[in-house]
This record gives sequence, C-alpha cells and structure tokens, in this order.
Amino acid sequence: MNALRDALIVLMQERGWDNLSVQDICDAANVGRSTFYNHFADKEDLLVKGFADLSAALTGAVARRAGAAPAPLAFVHGLLEHVGENLRLTQAFVGLRSGHFVARQFRHMVLELVQEDLARLAPVSAQREAAGHFVAGAFCEMLGWWLDSAKRRWNLEDLEAGFFALARPVLATLRQA
Repeated sequence: MNALRDALIVLMQERGWDNLSVQDICDAANVGRSTFYNHFADKEDLLVKGFADLSAALTGAVARRAGAAPAPLAFVHGLLEHVGENLRLTQAFVGLRSGHFVARQFRHMVLELVQEDLARLAPVSAQREAAGHFVAGAFCEMLGWWLDSAKRRWNLEDLEAGFFALARPVLATLRQA
C-alpha cells in the first residue's frame, strides 16, 4: 500500500520513528486500521517491507547496468544516488532521529546486499562473514557521519570514493583467501 508507505515517510521526516504510531500512519494515509493490518503486522513490518523494496530496486538497477557480473558493492552507487535524491528522508531513516529499530533495519538491508556481493568473491567462510559485517558497518557509519555532519566536507561522490578506498583492502583479502 503506497499510501501507508508514503504516510510513514512523511511522518518519519516530521516526528522521527519513536514518536509515531500505527494510528498516526493510518490517519495520514486516510485508511482504517483494519486496512493497515490486512497488509502489515505493525509499523515495523511496514518499514521492513519498504527496505525490502529498496533493496530489490538497488539490486535490479545493478543488474540492468552491469549485466551478469557486477562489480563488488555496485549497489553503493545507487544507494548514494537515492540518498542524494531523498536527503531529508534518509536523515529520518539513518540519521540521529531514526530510532534504534530503523537504523538496525537499514544496516540489515545493507548487510544483506554486501553479503550477496561477497558471495560472488569468496566461498562461505568465517572471514567472508566477518568481512560482510565489517564492510556493511563501515558503510552505515560513514553514511551516518556524513548525514549528521553540520558541515558536509564531502559531496556524495567523495563519500562513495572514500568508502571504496577503505573497503578495497577488505575485498582484496577475500579474493586472496
């Protein structure tokens, strides 16, 4: 239900995650609670499904651009484009006002995208799993730092280049393993 997702986005930007309820979302979307619960278990479920849609869109965009063998972590470019196009929204979802649950779900989405990419580089191992968590955590921390900085010394292209400069050695260790 796009109306519910749109209402969640608007309310997150206005109030942050912790200060909204299912009823607030329903009121903003002009739908009844029963309609909400026909599609979602709770506001957390609405959020998780929204992140799943974003993840699918990023993966699809990479596949269309790169074909069968995309570069590792190619989704980062599309995600940062999305951030640039939706800065206020991203601040609500990733920045200081996001709430623990929202930040954790965003990080989980990034982790799944990273792990999918790393699976093409190296066989299953503890090192690959650790690298996935390391890279996803680094990306989320860098994005959060950038979003919460009062003076953004980097533009999004610099952020992407800085992230890849730091992530390349981790990717190289997996290729050598």
